[in-house]
Amino acid sequence: MTILAAGSGFLPAAGSTSDRVHKRELAGPLGAIATILLANLQMAGAEPIPMLLFSGCMIVAAIASIGLAPPRSLSVSMAAAPLALLIWTLAGWFGPIVTAGPDVAVLLAAMGAWSIGYLAARTRTTQRLLWSSLVWSLLLYCVWAFFTQISTSLSAAADPPFTAGLGSTTDAAVLFGFVALIGSARVMHVVKEIDAAALSRAEMIDRLMRDGLGAILLVGFAFTCLSLTGSRVGVLLASSAIVFHSWWDLGEILRRDHRSSWVRVLERLAPVASLAGVALALFLAFFHDESVAPNTPGAAETTHIQRLETYWTAAQQAPLFGHGLGEIDTVADRADNLHSYVALSAPGDARNAALNWLVETGYAGLAFAAFVLLLAHIMIIRVLLQRKAPRSLPRLALMGSGFLLLHGIADSSLAIPALTWTYALILGCACGVAAVHHRKKQSPAT
Repeated sequence: MTILAAGSGFLPAAGSTSDRVHKRELAGPLGAIATILLANLQMAGAEPIPMLLFSGCMIVAAIASIGLAPPRSLSVSMAAAPLALLIWTLAGWFGPIVTAGPDVAVLLAAMGAWSIGYLAARTRTTQRLLWSSLVWSLLLYCVWAFFTQISTSLSAAADPPFTAGLGSTTDAAVLFGFVALIGSARVMHVVKEIDAAALSRAEMIDRLMRDGLGAILLVGFAFTCLSLTGSRVGVLLASSAIVFHSWWDLGEILRRDHRSSWVRVLERLAPVASLAGVALALFLAFFHDESVAPNTPGAAETTHIQRLETYWTAAQQAPLFGHGLGEIDTVADRADNLHSYVALSAPGDARNAALNWLVETGYAGLAFAAFVLLLAHIMIIRVLLQRKAPRSLPRLALMGSGFLLLHGIADSSLAIPALTWTYALILGCACGVAAVHHRKKQSPAT
């Protein structure tokens, strides 16, 4: 029994030789989407027990995807990366397995999510199913978070901070900003399809509502939730990322000769506005730390910089392999004193992803993570440099990486399992698109 491709999906054809796919091959992608949704509903899977539970579910979904996929679509990295991670863990370089276990499970699950996304890029059918399911599941989560906050506010004496069950408003801002970026990418893809089809105005609206309704709602609810967090840095970085992505992805449409002068002006101002928004966000993050209330007794003038200096000093005490995964709180307790207790008591650990990883895994672990991510991004950039290559998902993956990198520099350690798995799924799918396009070029007659 097969499911035949019908209608347009989120991604263009990725050079696949067939759009037919066995129903059983959909188990992995649907399992990954369900795992991400359930993890989001359970504090993004950030507590030890949910981390292990949902990591196990994602790993099972990945095993199902790999086991049911055609042999030609598999990649050596699907086995090499998890094997290297397991060797690293068994060698004790991540520290005691009791404390490192949940985080190692999250990393294994992220590699599994990457594999699921990679295999889903094989056909238009699985691409469309994966992305439609992701958009609607994220919309369901945003709606749940929004109305949960409304009901909580109505029963509380004062408006509670909007964290969506996460550790801080900053974590919530990162998650909802990333979700808004996913929704906007879907809308832009539909706009490009409409433009390519040269539809009438009535047909344009019909196509937009038919193919992009879920994404439009997702952007609206995600941005509403993002605004409710009150994070100025989060709003600025998400807005800047979406504006820059729109300029990049729709540039060819916006720059056509028949466009009005104000559209051309906006097209030229978009990258400048994005860079200005990023600069302002970084300034606020480093010199107006949102994690510490103004005029807090004992707080330094530059709390965030003080926090970074404290964790940097701790990282130099165990430079090669770090203090161990899951040991960041222990490190903070040892470094706590009258001078730094305000900075270190704020939620979010080091509030810098690279420094957080350096403290826990040392230079060796940081180099390993950078190497893995570099290989994935080289694949994506290579396909973007080729003519007639699919671009929607590779561009989304790069913009997602840039967005998380900026938050990772500015105000977050990115220790959000559900976000990690969502990002890995998108990154894997973009790498899969690149691999399929490369195979198509190698075998043009296929």
